[in-house]
Amino acid sequence: MFTSHSNEDTENDFAGFRVSKEEQLIHELLAYVKDVTNPDAKELSSRINEDVLTEWLDVDDNVPTVHHYTDSEIVDMVKSPERNAFTGSDEDESSEENEEDVRERISIDRLIALTTELLAGLEQRSFVSEQEIMNVFLLQDKLIRERPKCMKQQTLPDIFKKIARKQEEATAVSTLDNPLPSTSRQVEAVPVAEDVVTVSDTDDNPDSPSAV
Repeated sequence: MFTSHSNEDTENDFAGFRVSKEEQLIHELLAYVKDVTNPDAKELSSRINEDVLTEWLDVDDNVPTVHHYTDSEIVDMVKSPERNAFTGSDEDESSEENEEDVRERISIDRLIALTTELLAGLEQRSFVSEQEIMNVFLLQDKLIRERPKCMKQQTLPDIFKKIARKQEEATAVSTLDNPLPSTSRQVEAVPVAEDVVTVSDTDDNPDSPSAV
């Protein structure tokens, strides 16, 4: 009897907490749409009111539930997403991709080689049906078709690095081939000035051989 009372109190407290959180969220959302100044956004915000927000927040409560997953089922789905591949959901695909990122990746060339070896072995076993062998063959064909995409993904970072390096090299060469104009003019002016002084000294000195 006491336990039943405690459970009811806990459920009531949780329900009250949820209602207060929803009210707070609705209040914040209404305040947000009220402060909108853009004309188009203001027109859209005029369709939003407390009833609409309440219905939106409670929409999950009105959805019929077909099956309640137990804790063990949820843990199993998380640990073994490949068992739930038949659902075709985006969540399963995302989980499988995350697992691939954690594990060390096997190259696609290695996968193709493994399927080739597997096909050769399966064809030697009489208990393996032609349909099963065909499934492996189709998988290998898919790997072969996806190979160019994988190779492109692997080489793109290297290509960008090469482009950056080539750009740096081109900038360095351009700087060496085109020195500062002021430095170039100073280097050319020095020998011209020395020639003029030499001619002047020869004419003014009567003892020089050329003067005789």
